[in-house]
Parts: sequence; C-alpha cells; structure tokens
Amino acid sequence: MSEAERIESKRERVLAKCRYFKQVGVWSPLSEAPDPEQWLTNFSGLSEDDQSLALDLLDSFMYFGEDQINQLFYAAVQFLSHIVTSEGQTLSHRREEWRRFLDAAIITSVTDDERPSVTDSGIAYARKARRVLEIGESQIIAPDKVLAELYRAPRDVIFVDDFVGTGTQFVTMWMRPQEVDGVGTSSWADFAKAHKVRFFYCPALAHELGLKHIDRNCPVRVSPGNVIQSSHGALGPDSRLWPVDRAAAGIEFVRRVSLSAGIPDTDGAVPNDWRGFGKLGLALGLHNLGPPDATLALFRWEDHSAKSCSSCSLRPREDMRAHTRNFDCRRYSGAASRSNTTGSAAPDRTPPVERSSSEPFTR
Repeated sequence: MSEAERIESKRERVLAKCRYFKQVGVWSPLSEAPDPEQWLTNFSGLSEDDQSLALDLLDSFMYFGEDQINQLFYAAVQFLSHIVTSEGQTLSHRREEWRRFLDAAIITSVTDDERPSVTDSGIAYARKARRVLEIGESQIIAPDKVLAELYRAPRDVIFVDDFVGTGTQFVTMWMRPQEVDGVGTSSWADFAKAHKVRFFYCPALAHELGLKHIDRNCPVRVSPGNVIQSSHGALGPDSRLWPVDRAAAGIEFVRRVSLSAGIPDTDGAVPNDWRGFGKLGLALGLHNLGPPDATLALFRWEDHSAKSCSSCSLRPREDMRAHTRNFDCRRYSGAASRSNTTGSAAPDRTPPVERSSSEPFTR
C-alpha cells in the first residue's frame, strides 16, 4: 500500500467514526455537531506526513455532547453526597442529610468580572443546576450578590461550571475585592477567613493542573465530573494523543502549522496562543461552548483578515457562514471522540444514568 493509500484509508476510518457518532446522537443535537471533513480541508495542501498527523489529531479530539455534559455535571454534584453526609449512619439518615444540604446550599457560578454577564458559561450552568439537579430557583444567586447574602446568613456554597483549565479564573475570582452591599469591600478569601462556611466547586470537567492550582490557593473542595490528565494534552512528551513515537513530530506539526496560519505565540499567556491558554494543549470540545481556551488554537482559530481566510473554529455551520460570508474559503472545524482503546480520558467515576430510588444519596 502506497503512502497516499494509507493516508486515505486512515482518513476514511477516522471520518467513519465521526459519522457514526453523529448518527447515534453522541454528537447532539445533530445540527450543532462538529464538521470534521471541513476541518480537514485546512490541511489538504500540506505534505502527506502533515495530513497524517492532522488525522491523528482529529482522531484524538474529545467532544462532549449535551447529554454527556449533563451526566458529568450531575455526577460532580452527586459526589458531594459522600462528603457532606455522616459515615456510619443509616441510609435513611444520610439521605435526609443530603436532602437538607441541597435544600439549604447557595448555587452560583464562576465569572471573570465582578459584574457577570448573562452570556457567561458559568451562568448557564447555574441555570442548568435548576433543571438537571432540581435545585430551587431561590437558591440560585448571581455571583455578585452571593457575598452579601452570606454576610447576612452564612451557609454552604456550591460553585458550578463547565470546565476548569488552569484554574486561574477561579483563583482570580476568589481573591478579587468587590463591593458588597451593607459591608463595603470584601472578597471570597476575606469572607472564608472569618466565617466557617463550606465551599464546593463542581465543574463538569477539570484539568489536573487547574485542580492543583485551586487547591493551593483556595479553601474549596473541588468535585469534578471528570479529571483530564496532563497526558491528554497534545504537547507533552507523554502525550497519549499521538501514535507511539510520533509525539515529537506531532508537536512540531502543530507549532509549525499554527504559526504559518498566523496564530500567535505568547507562551500560553493569552487564549489564542497556539498552545492554548496556559499551554495545556488540549483537544477538547463541549456542547454549546466549543473548544475551551485551553484547547489548541488549531481547533478554534479564526483569522478573517488574512488572505488565506484560514478558519478552524468549532462554531455550528450556520454561525460560521455568517462570520465568513465575505471570504472565498469557508472552513469549519470538527472533532472525533476517541474510544478508550485510542487514548481518551475515561471518567474517574461512572455518572448515574438516571436518578433511581435505589441510589443512596439521590435527592
């Protein structure tokens, strides 16, 4: 088999897997699913070796649809039942403890700014708590209002979110001074030092480096639905995203192609860095969010000023057309969830499929 035939065979295998995920609804809703064929056109003019590496990268991409995210989010909060209930007590006693905890806790989100926007992904996850976790509306409080509420009546707090990368967003929010009604200037850190309140953080997905960063700086118990290991980034020598003995070639491919497309090199200081924010180099996409900032920019880059019109964004097709209608070439990004046999991150604990009455700590 020639090299060209081998690459074509690999291409068909990877795309067949992507089509299967669309057909069975893993990538749902179908209208918002990634488009891997269009994404691959970004590399059609490159060498055979580069095209092969692009297929390896696509084969490693993990995409989490809405149902998967909901289950991971539910699992993240559900695991708190093992933390906040008393070991050694009867099942009925622990269930009652769990019910009281959920009924009393404040649910809020994580934001970049003191005054959050309604478009923040964390805000959406606070709303998701009401639907997925059956949390009362009165318990969901905007992040800029929570401290004032806590000073009036201290109680447990659950932060909810979609994704933790470097952990910088949470740590910055925790330390940032803000104006609190009836108190003056304060911060989450100030309040935590003076009050015995339990803080929990429940992201659907979290990178292990971000978890360590939060643990070093914030007295918060983090319970993620799934932990992403550093080896599931594309840029480390122990990366599981590349075939055996191809990591070095893969890293150089990503660097070279990214820089030639005009993607900046800031040593991970900005979200659009070719390595992704914090140099995490992930190959990851989430429903309604697309690739997080910690994902390789090759999966989300848009350069509407360049004559090449290179675009690697994971927007739904309709949105991308609106953004690129004045350009000659239109390229859309896609992704393939990778099975465990090809190196994807399996959940650390299996989230429950549904709320069964036999589960010890359901609401």
